[in-house]
Amino acid sequence: MTPARPGQRSPAPARRLAAALCGLKARLLLLAALCGACAALVASDWHSPLRSVLAVAFLMLAPGWSIAELVSIVSEPLNALILALALSISLDTCVAVSLLYAHAFSLTLASAILIGLTLSASAGALLRARRAAALGAPGRARHPVEQGR
Repeated sequence: MTPARPGQRSPAPARRLAAALCGLKARLLLLAALCGACAALVASDWHSPLRSVLAVAFLMLAPGWSIAELVSIVSEPLNALILALALSISLDTCVAVSLLYAHAFSLTLASAILIGLTLSASAGALLRARRAAALGAPGRARHPVEQGR
């Protein structure tokens, strides 16, 4: 491998950054597909065991996963999954309690709010990753706690 010239990035970090961005896009595409499936099942009012499985998968993973991707404070996959579960449960609870206090609770409205939050956080994570790639950041942006500050 040839050394990089001054002022030029080496090709290895660029490849790692491209692979990380591709992996992020795949994860966010999976989140968008899960949101779309959940929205379609809620809108169609289809009663099936598949609806229950997709609803539980969406409620337990999608909102927290998108926020975990947005803030990217964990690097281990298992830690990210645990953070996504905890964030999802807390967001689901906050949305449900807020709608109950407002005397406006409905499953359709709660699903729409959670889908909107999930897609917004996913778009923010993608924009953040593209900005880091455009600025030539070597890898993902690290949280100050991980850097030891």
